[in-house]
Amino acid sequence: MLCLVAVFSVCLTIGAYSKWLDSASCGLSVLPSVLDILMNGMGTSEECAAAAALAFRHICDGIVNFYLSIFLHFLFILWNVEELAWLVTTVFSANIAKMSDSSLNNNE
Repeated sequence: MLCLVAVFSVCLTIGAYSKWLDSASCGLSVLPSVLDILMNGMGTSEECAAAAALAFRHICDGIVNFYLSIFLHFLFILWNVEELAWLVTTVFSANIAKMSDSSLNNNE
């Protein structure tokens, strides 16, 4: 009985610290051990399985938010690069057109 309470408490604690796992620099290196603990909790009892499932949910929510923020950051960078490329192309096209016009005027 004491073992079940300990596994239940550990699963709840992992769920409570899921945001720390997502933001900690060592979070990804600890994740396999954490997942092993939660998998053991899933097979221990119904209560432990519920606590482990909740911890999985919190960890997955955090990971999704983390990778979504990275994706949005890179999307923003790419958007800025495309905007910059459009600006450079537009400016160079205008300058090339001016240079062509001035060279044609000079040749006349």
